[in-house]
Amino acid sequence: MCSPTTSQQLATKDNQTTISDSDDFPKNNDTKSKVKQPLCGSSETFGLLLLVVVAIVFSVMGCFLKLAGSSGMPSTELVFFRVLFQGAFIVLFMCFWTIPITTEDDDDEDGTMIGGDDGEKKKKKTVLLIHQPFGATPEMRNVLILRGILGGLGFIMFYYTIKALPLGDAISLMTLYPVVTVFAARIFLGESLRPSHIFAAVISGIGVILIARPKFIFGYSDNDKDGENGNTNNGTVDPLGYFTAMLGCCFMSSVFITVRKAGKMGAHTLQLLFSFVTFGLIFSIIFSLVISDADDTKWAFPSSSASWWYVTGMCVSGTVAHVMFNHAAKIAPSGIASVVKSSEAMWSYILQIVVFGQVPKVSTVIGVILIASSVAIVAAQKVYEEKKKVTLSTVEQEQRARLLQREERTKDESYGSMCTDTTKEIEV
Repeated sequence: MCSPTTSQQLATKDNQTTISDSDDFPKNNDTKSKVKQPLCGSSETFGLLLLVVVAIVFSVMGCFLKLAGSSGMPSTELVFFRVLFQGAFIVLFMCFWTIPITTEDDDDEDGTMIGGDDGEKKKKKTVLLIHQPFGATPEMRNVLILRGILGGLGFIMFYYTIKALPLGDAISLMTLYPVVTVFAARIFLGESLRPSHIFAAVISGIGVILIARPKFIFGYSDNDKDGENGNTNNGTVDPLGYFTAMLGCCFMSSVFITVRKAGKMGAHTLQLLFSFVTFGLIFSIIFSLVISDADDTKWAFPSSSASWWYVTGMCVSGTVAHVMFNHAAKIAPSGIASVVKSSEAMWSYILQIVVFGQVPKVSTVIGVILIASSVAIVAAQKVYEEKKKVTLSTVEQEQRARLLQREERTKDESYGSMCTDTTKEIEV
């Protein structure tokens, strides 16, 4: 039963509601204030921005690698030093870094009991990452191990290709992985395959070819046959190198796919790094034993203080870049992530001009422009998608607010009508 006073209050409230809701849409300022936009967009956008930094830092590592290699250290030993340096820090962090997990072990006294999705009681607790270096579930463990194996095999393919082919041929073929990745990401991860992504991957590959100037396209010069300009094969070519180059390209693409897959499963960045360290050490030792018959591959400690500085710079920059790469590839779409990562060739060439005084050619300048254009295409597409998401989110919130207002107004009108009828009955 409603009293006359209550009826008047409801009528007043209804009038206020009608006046304040005379506009079908809520105020734009109130709606937009609810849409919180990160400084750099979504986590995927942050991952792509981080990959630009990764490409630059990897290029710096390449400079240190070239300087250290010029001092007489074989590439397999340099990789071993880098992996060992990185592994020491990764294991140290994993000994102190904890992650939350859920378990069904009733005998475990640690942890807090929580309700599972199936109604069964489960226990939530935190464990050190070092106790679960390859993940907490069999599925995650398989993906992390596969990531390490593919990365190790890609390492073998890369260095065999460098040894078997002229440097330009090897880099050009190995850096075609974005073209493979954009299609593999569609097949294995269900990522969107847009024409702009394919176009960006293709022009990025063309740009790398123009920078590396492979001999099977541009031909040999007298300097190349004398062993200059990065050609250490004295004009000879091992046909098997072209096969290993394509395999290495596929393995590099697989690394992007597995890292992204592991990220979706909740794998920690340190677990991805541990997988690389474990199999990187194994494959570097195996590969060094296989080619140990060559005089230029025998391991030896750096003979000068400058060589030690080069090795240290390579280890530090390589570790920083690899940590950022695994985190970025975990949260960014694999297809466009590979296109952004391929800009490493552009940054490397710029550093060759600045550090080593290399004179740029017209074709290489065009290649740099093409790679920069591919990154710009990816960035423009991502910015468009982010703006579209924000617009849709704003519209959805406006529609939701309008629907709530209408429901509230309907309730008030129904309740006011009921109270009015009750008051009339009392008066009668």
